[in-house]
Amino acid sequence: MEDTHVGIDNFTDQIECSSLGDGQWALFVAFDGHGGKHTTQFVCDKLPNLIVKEIQFPVEVEKVVRRALLHIDNSSVEACSLHTCLSSGTTALVATVFGRYLLVAGDCRVVLLRKGKAIEMSRDYNTDCSRERKHIEASGGYIDDGLNIPMEL
Repeated sequence: MEDTHVGIDNFTDQIECSSLGDGQWALFVAFDGHGGKHTTQFVCDKLPNLIVKEIQFPVEVEKVVRRALLHIDNSSVEACSLHTCLSSGTTALVATVFGRYLLVAGDCRVVLLRKGKAIEMSRDYNTDCSRERKHIEASGGYIDDGLNIPMEL
């Protein structure tokens, strides 16, 4: 299984971060791995601490989460380029709860169920999206959709 997750009900209990104050802070992240478990485990191990160690955390939560995801993406790409046996990837869904607020980020679908009604909170990113395809290829990755397989005549 290449999928994994992080569930921290309260940052102040599990991560040393005095800047959180008295409010309730939680972090939930789901990773959908592709091509091996290295990337999902790497991101799972590193992402929570990257978020809380940002100087603008917890004041600028959205910017901090975005920067942490970009940093971890670049670090993962670098690790995979240095060690070809590590070539794998993952999608990530981050949900941060702070007080009465919920911030979601990532490259998979997020749906909130409120009073029996589904509320879309994000867009899907997939290889049909030209922006996502360009990002994957610019990072040295490739998309194997089965359409570009060389055939013998």
